[in-house]
Amino acid sequence: KVDEMVDEAQNIYSFFLLIQPERAGERMATMDRKYAMVHAAINTVETQFRSIQVSLLTHQEAMALGFQRFEYVIAGFIVLMIGMASMYGHRIYSKMKVAALERDGFLRQLQKADQMKTTFFADISHELRTPITVIRGEAEVTLRGKVKPLDEYRSVLERIVRLSDHLQTLVNDLLF
Repeated sequence: KVDEMVDEAQNIYSFFLLIQPERAGERMATMDRKYAMVHAAINTVETQFRSIQVSLLTHQEAMALGFQRFEYVIAGFIVLMIGMASMYGHRIYSKMKVAALERDGFLRQLQKADQMKTTFFADISHELRTPITVIRGEAEVTLRGKVKPLDEYRSVLERIVRLSDHLQTLVNDLLF
């Protein structure tokens, strides 16, 4: 259409050069009608284009709002998940703290039991060794000494029997 209008403008110019203003005027009127039709078509296209633009912008705005709502929902879920993870972490921390306190209590009990065991073995060792040492000492003194009257041997042997009985009582108590 643009090429046709350029050709028509050249024709009108030619008629003016040939001094034929009536024919140039007819051609100009024809060209004005064609221009009006092109102008109307351009206006129609512009109107339709603006309508499409408005429609597209409205659609894009609606989609943007939809995405924005979706993002708010996702953000809410993320905040909820972080809150739940925080609560769960606090719960685990609290349980670990209680477990650590219990462990420390058990450790103190074990240390106390170990100390009692050490004291017990030190005491029982002393209690068992003392009569054995006395029995052995009495026997060695008796064996190394000069021959003595039977009464002296008897008193040493009685003391050995008493200490042996005491030692037997300690062993029985220990086993019990």
